Amino acid sequence: MFLDEIGELALPLQVKLLQVLQDREVRRVGGSKTKRVDVRVIAATNCDLKEMAENGEFREDLYYRLNILPIRIPPLRERRADILPLAEYYIDHFNTAFGMTKMLSRPLKHLLFSNRWPGNVRELANLIQRMMVLSKNDELGLEDLPEEYRDSKGLESESNSLLQLTVEQAERNLLEDALQTYKTTYEIAEALQSSQATIARKMKKYGLASTS
Repeated sequence: MFLDEIGELALPLQVKLLQVLQDREVRRVGGSKTKRVDVRVIAATNCDLKEMAENGEFREDLYYRLNILPIRIPPLRERRADILPLAEYYIDHFNTAFGMTKMLSRPLKHLLFSNRWPGNVRELANLIQRMMVLSKNDELGLEDLPEEYRDSKGLESESNSLLQLTVEQAERNLLEDALQTYKTTYEIAEALQSSQATIARKMKKYGLASTS
């Protein structure tokens, strides 16, 4: 059972959820008998539940009951290499769903890459869908961006984003080519006149793998 935005759960309902997790029993609304349940619970939130528990906004006993195997997913601004692949994924997804043949222009990719995405993947997906539905063009461009995305509040300069995107793509291509010849990060580091730690970090950043 997936419980999204668990931090928004009202305190009275937190008590009931804690009881279900502890006793593994539920009682239907209006019912008089309890029923045993066997479920695994996954809860998600963008809130700091520990801080909320310390402030009395979230039950501490429920926090520790849920916090058995925490998994932190970094926001998009901390994993920019994922932004454009995700954008392309949603372009393909909505093209199939809507029977379209839309694509992203290069200038639009630059701006998508530079955005901070406070709403993370959900915001990116919603923006892609919004532009695809409203635009009459097969190639989505800067003119298809909603007004709130055209100002400079959430965007870096286009030149800076283009430079960063170009550098990262060049780094990835160089490492991919090196993997065709060398098998370990030590060999690649020696060939590229870099340190093994730097090569290992870059490989992890771009999702590339070597033997060591």
